[in-house]
Amino acid sequence: MEKGLKEFMEFFGKFVLSDVLPFLRFLDLGGQEKAMRKVQKELDAIGEEWVAEHKQKRLNSGVGKGENDLMDILLKLFEEGRVDIDRDPHTLLKAASLV
Repeated sequence: MEKGLKEFMEFFGKFVLSDVLPFLRFLDLGGQEKAMRKVQKELDAIGEEWVAEHKQKRLNSGVGKGENDLMDILLKLFEEGRVDIDRDPHTLLKAASLV
């Protein structure tokens, strides 16, 4: 996980020619696009695992029991329907877990 986050931060500050000239994106000069997609998939898999862990923990221990962190609170809000959004809650949970 640390490696994926480190690579993400490196790409975050890296100059990519296709950001300035989008019509060159299909060329993937330097291979940055491919490498960024690889890092994105790794981080997405980590987020999936965290969401699955929290959902399983809520099923095993019962709703509202034990220590709650941000993910548990968000799961509870989504389950109760107290959050009105146009996006997939699962995707939002993964994004929040990586913040």
